[in-house]
Amino acid sequence: MIHHFLNEELAKSASIYNRKLYLTFCGKISTQISKKYFKDVFAWHFLKIAEEKKKDIASLKSMGATNQLIKQIFVAEGFMLSAFGLILGCILAFLLIYLQQEYSLVQLSGSGDFIIDAYPVELRFSDLIQVVLIVLGIGTAAAWIPASRASKVSSVLRKD
Repeated sequence: MIHHFLNEELAKSASIYNRKLYLTFCGKISTQISKKYFKDVFAWHFLKIAEEKKKDIASLKSMGATNQLIKQIFVAEGFMLSAFGLILGCILAFLLIYLQQEYSLVQLSGSGDFIIDAYPVELRFSDLIQVVLIVLGIGTAAAWIPASRASKVSSVLRKD
């Protein structure tokens, strides 16, 4: 009875630790993305696209495209880029999980006092859904600023 209680408490403790670790990791990743990637790379890429596509945007507007449609096009592009990165990341994650489960790439260090030799990993559907939502949410949000800028391009371009 006591042994079962200890295993249950250990399982709850490990679950809480894993959730805290996951949330901390997501927070740190989000912070780094917003500091570096969003500011410098992702937003810069979309701003550059908006600048390069001024003629195309002006042509679309002269054919009747609204500012809202232009925004939707740029946000959709950001979503697609995020989805592509997400697919590549998931493939890599699935591969690493498989390799860890089959070949025990990450060993537990110590004096051999553990019941298992390698760090256990498992793919949980809830974790996968959380990662999908976070990646697509951040990617779509990152495309919003350049999309707003692109929608403000005039339908008539002047040569300066």
